[in-house]
Amino acid sequence: MDATGISRYLPVLVYPKGAPEKAAYIRPPPGEIPARGQPDVDAGNRRPTPSGSVDAMQKAVEHIRKDRPQAQAASPTEFGFLPYDASQVLRAAFPDAEWVDALFVLERQRVKKSAEELKSLKCASEAVIDRCRR
Repeated sequence: MDATGISRYLPVLVYPKGAPEKAAYIRPPPGEIPARGQPDVDAGNRRPTPSGSVDAMQKAVEHIRKDRPQAQAASPTEFGFLPYDASQVLRAAFPDAEWVDALFVLERQRVKKSAEELKSLKCASEAVIDRCRR
């Protein structure tokens, strides 16, 4: 969540439960490139680069309303990573939504690593240690 002018850039993934084809990725600025050798997020609907956290959340709300105009269900969100100004946009758009902190579930997903990911982490760690020894 780097600074972007007077705001923060905020990548947003909108994922309607059980409908991956309706997912949208409010993507980061062009300067942010996925980790070397890693694929970019593959969400069917890519949205233009937002200019800040409020703009990113407005684009997410537009996508949600386009697909589900009456969306008022639970809204899992990582509260610790959601800037206050963006949360105000989201709460104003869906005032009756039930807010659920998704941090625990998403952290558990981040812990799961494939054999290829573990190999990359080991390689990166060893490269850092080798540099420190010089």
